[in-house]
Amino acid sequence: MVVWVGECLAFSIPAAAWGMLEVAGVPALVIFAGVAVAGIGEGAVLGFAQSRVLPLFVRGIDARRWVRFTALGAGVAWALGMLPSTLNDLGAPLAVTIAVGIVAMPLLVLALSAPQAHLLRGHIDDAWRWVPVNVAAWGVGLPMTFLSGLFVDEDSSTAKVAISFGAGGVAMALIAALGMGLGLRWMAWRPAKTA
Repeated sequence: MVVWVGECLAFSIPAAAWGMLEVAGVPALVIFAGVAVAGIGEGAVLGFAQSRVLPLFVRGIDARRWVRFTALGAGVAWALGMLPSTLNDLGAPLAVTIAVGIVAMPLLVLALSAPQAHLLRGHIDDAWRWVPVNVAAWGVGLPMTFLSGLFVDEDSSTAKVAISFGAGGVAMALIAALGMGLGLRWMAWRPAKTA
């Protein structure tokens, strides 16, 4: 629940930045940079929320490093996620946009989970499992934000857009938090390896 609330608050940072920059009509590169920087803010809030509950399952994690690694990873993830649409907005050919998206997708997933898995090493057996746990949690949760777009169009009111994407963000945060929480619980409670 702590991570769910944290991610709800965290997701609102890049979502608000993106909305404000779109309304301001700034160039695509400014939106790209602004949302990537706001993604660092999202990662910091998410990392802080996670660092509050990590000690329940894993001893000895440096909370400050966890927050820093998560913040930087989220900034990179947002930049990678924004890259295809930014290239499209800049007039790149569709084939280039698709190719960049295909290359960026696995890197996006690794940007957040790999640094966290690195921090878990030495504190939990098979810390590498944190990467597939994240892939599964975010893979199921993130589509909730995309589904929100099905309920709005260019004629939708600002309130309808905000409610639709806000609900999608809350659902995404809940699914991702549950997936990561269950995954961490499974990782931490597995029997220790014997030599």
